[in-house]
Amino acid sequence: SSAGLTLCLDCDAMVKFSTLLAVAGLVLATAQDYQDLHKLGVNFAFPRPEVGNLAPKLAQKAASLGVVRIKLFVCDPWVVYQLRKYYAFAKAKLEIMVGMPQWIAKPPQGKPESPVDWDVVKACAKVMTNNSDIVTGVFVFNEPCVHGLCLDWGGRDLMDILGYYTEALKDHGMQVNVPFSSSCIFPLSPNKVSFFQTVVRLLNKTKSPITINLYPYLDYAFKPFNIPINHALGSEGLYGPLTQWSQIDMDIARVHNDLAKLGPEFKDTPVQIGESGWSHAYGAYPQQWESDFARKQRVYQVTTPEYANRFYLNLVKRLHSLHLSGIYIFELGSESWKPAAFPAYGGEKHFGISGLYENSSKSPWHIDNPSQHPPWTGYATMRPEDWKDFDEEQARLQTRVKQNPQDWLAVNQLKVDTSGAEKLRGKTVKDQLKQDEMQGKAALRANALKCTPSHHDMYNDLGKVPCCKDLVVQKVRCRETDTCEFCIPSNETSSKTLDKVAQKWQSNTNVFAAQPAWAKYATGAVSAAMFTAGMVALRRARSWNSALEVSIEEPRDSQISLETAILE
Repeated sequence: SSAGLTLCLDCDAMVKFSTLLAVAGLVLATAQDYQDLHKLGVNFAFPRPEVGNLAPKLAQKAASLGVVRIKLFVCDPWVVYQLRKYYAFAKAKLEIMVGMPQWIAKPPQGKPESPVDWDVVKACAKVMTNNSDIVTGVFVFNEPCVHGLCLDWGGRDLMDILGYYTEALKDHGMQVNVPFSSSCIFPLSPNKVSFFQTVVRLLNKTKSPITINLYPYLDYAFKPFNIPINHALGSEGLYGPLTQWSQIDMDIARVHNDLAKLGPEFKDTPVQIGESGWSHAYGAYPQQWESDFARKQRVYQVTTPEYANRFYLNLVKRLHSLHLSGIYIFELGSESWKPAAFPAYGGEKHFGISGLYENSSKSPWHIDNPSQHPPWTGYATMRPEDWKDFDEEQARLQTRVKQNPQDWLAVNQLKVDTSGAEKLRGKTVKDQLKQDEMQGKAALRANALKCTPSHHDMYNDLGKVPCCKDLVVQKVRCRETDTCEFCIPSNETSSKTLDKVAQKWQSNTNVFAAQPAWAKYATGAVSAAMFTAGMVALRRARSWNSALEVSIEEPRDSQISLETAILE
């Protein structure tokens, strides 16, 4: 009857609309907090020479964690090669910001009166251009104002180097940046205005954000009886009374306010955090006879894996809510030789996330979805010249092992390198990408068969393919009164069909992502209520249900070797 036909048409429209809402809502619900995870990078500092060069081991760890952005404190082609190699073995995306700190640019200690070593500065530009597929820019100096390098002769050297890199790299699309400490910028006194105007103008030429290092952990350690712990963590109401803003929220707002004070041309300059971290171990419990016992006791209580993990998960949320260009966690490996200095004391030694996330499935990056990354984030690959370096490196490692079979760094690296090369070598980049694409399609098909059936009109409209072509027809009850026909993929469904549908879904997702924040949340809530299953599995190759908690670890024995301590 016409009434029945109308009812079924209404049913068709409802199913189609609710399916679209479910897909968009579920995608947005998961992507809302985690779509920017490629912007969560790590500072890659180096251990002392006497413990051996652990760059290969740390590079392996970074790749296994899924970190995309690496910030170096050196501009060494060998280190860049190590990162390239292990990220290529892991088939992972990689973006490197090399470093030209003052102690390298103005050797030996980076003093304001020391002259610039222009040979080193220019050599770094060559390293960057030779690795332009994975190197995205350079950080010049480190917290220069703290070391007297913002004004007078030191300031002139900083401007000269920034100007040189800006001109040398202008055709390569690379960023030229400076990491400032919070005390460099705050407060923005009149004598700093002209300096920062000049710096930000140079940053704007390479579309670089202004970078600030923020350490709520150290600020809390400095005044543990004045700062609420949840204010430092960014966890409103979790470990204390509800606060309007976290400390990072307030600091970033202050940066934007200061940029506006510089003038209208600076107010929209993007902002990123160059360093921020939370120590996850302290060492032995402080004794009452120690000086500053009360402070040490309070710092000891919050220097745990639980607090550190919570801080980093809150940082992930700030990436999106504060519209940051990026955050670099400090740091990848711990520095156990550092003195237990005020204000963090024992906590100063254990910022390295290699120990905190010994199990990489507990790290924030575990829930990342590389398919959601912007198109300019690329995979690391081994080029012919890199394989040449690889062969020479393997020969050196084999010689080391023959001379000393107990050289555990060389032994372990040979094992990892041999395995990685066997899987990757002999295949061109094109062959490797083609194989990965085929595996992705197989996973897409397998997941599609597990999905809730979707109405054939959805395929017809979104995929631009004939209704139910290569699909299996199913009849299911709709509105508990009518029977409607649906279509789902079968084992014979062509990859072309699935690709077109998936691409259209992605296009619709991007439309939803452009809506205001309140609209996104409303859409997600409505869609979850209307059609909770959806077809989101077609676009998911990995599960989003991984646990975010990290188990609380006891501090390691303080007598363990330096080599092991660095990776903890």
